[in-house]
Order: sequence, then structure tokens, then C-alpha cells
Amino acid sequence: MEKIIIKCRSVVGGFAEGEALVTNQPISFWGGLDPKSGLIVDKRHELWGKTFLGKY
Repeated sequence: MEKIIIKCRSVVGGFAEGEALVTNQPISFWGGLDPKSGLIVDKRHELWGKTFLGKY
């Protein structure tokens, strides 16, 4: 997997490292995401089946 460094403005200080879920499509947190499993459940979404679980 290619390593990409993303620089951004932070709201809270600190350092983070990990896998990013990147999409051009909006994600609906009102029905498109299972809050218990973190899975994207909208079958029309390009990230369907991916999870937010463990990504803070």
C-alpha cells in the first residue's frame, strides 16, 4: 500500500496515523452506517462493506 502524508488543520492537538477511508461520495450517518459495527451498509456507496470501527 502506498504511503501518503496528509497535512491538515487540527481542532485538537496531537498526532494520528492509520488507514484512511477516502471517498468522493457523501456518507449518510442516518441509515447508511451501522453504528454498532461501524459498517457502511448503503449498497449504493463505493465503500459498502468497509468499516469505521477502530478509526478515531
